[in-house]
Amino acid sequence: MKTNRTIQYKNYHGSVEVSLEENIVHGKILFIDDLVSYQSDTPNGIYNAFKEAVDDYIETCKSVGKEPQKSFNGSFNIRIGCEQHKLAVIKANELGMTLNELIKNCINNFLAGSSNQTVTHLHIHKDSTKEPGYLELEDDQGTWASTKENGWKITSLQKH
Repeated sequence: MKTNRTIQYKNYHGSVEVSLEENIVHGKILFIDDLVSYQSDTPNGIYNAFKEAVDDYIETCKSVGKEPQKSFNGSFNIRIGCEQHKLAVIKANELGMTLNELIKNCINNFLAGSSNQTVTHLHIHKDSTKEPGYLELEDDQGTWASTKENGWKITSLQKH
């Protein structure tokens, strides 16, 4: 039987696996190309073993003249197909934002739990008295305001 969990230290993430058969706790640094593993005889010792592994990884990289990898650098590739790519670029342009900003907004909405919102009717208002790129969307849930900087936010709720 194994139990999985992750731990963090210095912006690195590590796995934690408990092996009852081997009577050890072990893991590896996640999301880097190198294989760096660690283990402990007790669950209480695994975090220290992980910290030592991260520190040793950073020090080893420096000693051999290699830049240590960070777990995440804020960039990733997605493959969605030509038609979805085209539609996403068009939608981003219509909203006065870049494709990157559109994708960031979608991910932020998903992580905030608003990915399942159903819109039954929608009105789009462009307010020329506001900053460039400002739009308002109205749906059954209320008014959503958008700027290039903050993405879609509920600014007011109203019944029609």
